[in-house]
Amino acid sequence: MDPYHELANAVIMQAVKDYRTALKHYFLRPQRKEYQQDVAELERFFTSEWFQALTDLDGPSLMSRVRSMVRMEVSA
Repeated sequence: MDPYHELANAVIMQAVKDYRTALKHYFLRPQRKEYQQDVAELERFFTSEWFQALTDLDGPSLMSRVRSMVRMEVSA
């Protein structure tokens, strides 16, 4: 894999990790504005042109899968 793809994958993986963390905080304390803002910022990234330039993944589908996983973790 070339360095560009490695960097692109690392950016996306970090965004997924950050999104999981932000969602966990948000689901536990949805009234906190900073958690709402963190989630919104990451969701803008997953639907951005930059995300599309980095990968062929479908951002909204990825967000949906991460949300489902986090909901199961939080409710367990």
